[in-house]
Amino acid sequence: MSKKGILCITVLLVVFTVSLTGLAFARNSESPPLKILLVGYGWYAGIPEGQINNAETIARSLNNKMILARDAKGRVVAQGKITSLIVPVTWEGAFPPVIEAIQSLKPDIVVGLGTFPGAPGISPEPVASNFEQGCDANPSDPTDVDCRNQPIVNGGAPYRYGTLPYNEMVIAMNKGGIPSYKGQALPYVQPGNPAGWCDYPQCPYPPGGSMGNPGDPQPSATPGWYLCNFMLYNLSMYQPISGVDFDFGFIHVPTRHEYATKNPSDPDFMTKITEWVMPSMEMSRMIKGIEVSLEECVRARAGE
Repeated sequence: MSKKGILCITVLLVVFTVSLTGLAFARNSESPPLKILLVGYGWYAGIPEGQINNAETIARSLNNKMILARDAKGRVVAQGKITSLIVPVTWEGAFPPVIEAIQSLKPDIVVGLGTFPGAPGISPEPVASNFEQGCDANPSDPTDVDCRNQPIVNGGAPYRYGTLPYNEMVIAMNKGGIPSYKGQALPYVQPGNPAGWCDYPQCPYPPGGSMGNPGDPQPSATPGWYLCNFMLYNLSMYQPISGVDFDFGFIHVPTRHEYATKNPSDPDFMTKITEWVMPSMEMSRMIKGIEVSLEECVRARAGE
């Protein structure tokens, strides 16, 4: 074959390849966006009156937001649309609205959000522990308090796991200048030893247990034993029986700057002036971090 013929064939192959690539990107950008259910917790007792849970602020800010996953050249390879849901910080009230939203929306991705005061960055949480501890917070009725210190499911798996692309989320956030780290399962809390991740006066023990009679070791994990952990554990149990195929997980965000700042007008300010200040992050950076995380979730779900 002549050089001219070879050149023609080469040009045709290039044009054909470019055309196929263009069709693929067009198909990805024109296909219905993946459905993302973003669940944010509302006010809880650790937040001063008049302030808002960071999780709620982020979820409301991103409601109806389109998430675009792009390739290295900036071309859209997958997309998703966020529907936000705010749930109460109560043991009985937190998960039923999530079940209802899953059955109504039929999401492809479900992500829970909660605030972890003291966290040094945004933390995607891969693991949930089979334990619930703490008193919930009903803002409409402060006298309606449900305190728990027990397994979520008697005889249930000590740990259950989310299905999000955790490594990719953490990598993407840090590349974008957003401090992030991946949560992890920690060793069981040993009997008689209240050490562990938790910041309670003592780590939880089985009903009837105490410092002198701690009973069996209790599972420990960075999502804690409060309602954030409760959300992830319940998502992991519900997904297989829901009839809806969705990826799921949970993300902790730190407190915001203004909530970590000491108040100089406090009469006791001078006695607190040397006290430790918890790590914090500006809200705009937290919102961006969740967007970046969801982009990785969309990319993984779409197989890109």
